[in-house]
Amino acid sequence: MALSYSGLAVGKGKETQVLALDQFRQAVIGADTFVVVRNVRFIGQEEVARPIIAWRTWHRRQAELFEFQSTSGASRIIRFPDQQAITVPFKQKDFQETMLAVVGDHPILAKQLRKGELDATRTSRILEVYLQWKPEGFHYPVVPNEVSADGK
Repeated sequence: MALSYSGLAVGKGKETQVLALDQFRQAVIGADTFVVVRNVRFIGQEEVARPIIAWRTWHRRQAELFEFQSTSGASRIIRFPDQQAITVPFKQKDFQETMLAVVGDHPILAKQLRKGELDATRTSRILEVYLQWKPEGFHYPVVPNEVSADGK
């Protein structure tokens, strides 16, 4: 089995079957789950990205966190129950603005984000702390296009 951005190939040689990204939802390899994530909005872009294969690193009913590799490096995605998804930037200012849109109604997290005390390496912990405070879910809708690519 081989998983790539063109799809999932199963078998060898003439026996190989290739499934396009629109033909499956996820693949489980060992203990890891790789999911086809659709409706991803990249910060600063109005278009929704083509489907992305991403590794699920955190999962709750209120949201999921994924990591994926692109030509520009590693990125993270938060996907909500309605299947809308946003990227989580690594650049500190963009990260702060994005996460404030998601968890900004939490008084302590909002304060820590504004002060720059939290960064992208703590994304899953931020989501977890928020859900302990508000189990029903995240502040939504998130409007990721309000943050431009240069953070202005």
